[in-house]
Amino acid sequence: MRDSVGPLAVTSKAYDHDVDGERSIDDGRDDPRAAELVERLSVIIEVVDDMAFESLRRAARDGEGRPSSDRKLLQARRSLEKARHILGDLDA
Repeated sequence: MRDSVGPLAVTSKAYDHDVDGERSIDDGRDDPRAAELVERLSVIIEVVDDMAFESLRRAARDGEGRPSSDRKLLQARRSLEKARHILGDLDA
């Protein structure tokens, strides 16, 4: 059963029905949405990088130390990288 809410349809169960009505496990392989998500995550990672660099530039310009947001942005970037890697493996 699938919820089609927005562009990212969510699978509510780990299996779908085949053409014959049989239930089969849906492991996400051969799903074009995985490749699309990998692309989207790449763009988001670039935006997070830009945010981090701008924050560091501003702090350096103002003579401040490492901004507190830098650690959180780095953590977010690592999480996004991990998600991109996992989803990329689904597409392989």
